[in-house]
Amino acid sequence: MKLEYEFIGEPEYDFTGKWQGGRRVYILIRDCFIIINGKVYKIPKGYEWDGWTIPMFIQNFFDLMQDPIPALVHDWFYINAGLYKRITRAVADRLLRNIALDRKNQRREVLIAYRAVRILSGPIWRKYKRKNKKDKE
Repeated sequence: MKLEYEFIGEPEYDFTGKWQGGRRVYILIRDCFIIINGKVYKIPKGYEWDGWTIPMFIQNFFDLMQDPIPALVHDWFYINAGLYKRITRAVADRLLRNIALDRKNQRREVLIAYRAVRILSGPIWRKYKRKNKKDKE
């Protein structure tokens, strides 16, 4: 499946002053809209996320840690796993990779992070999917 996306305006965010697991916590300061394969998705103002989830001992070696936007979209779709019919785990992970590459992050770092996500984050996706299914009932 081809994956096309486009932001409607640049996402606006700020650092909350909080830290989680050695990572900064960011907050959206206005609604973020992204079009994915022709469908518009909204990430609401006030949403908080912790940027890239990379082990602390290697964070200093990854420049992509400075760009939280790819992680914004990825984290939003993960915590909402199963709630958007067209957004599967594979789509969320490909969005992370594609957005990071399009934003001129270092290709090597992006591909390492993408492979790690594909290998390690299945249990996280399933946890949120079960939770969201239970909350819907």
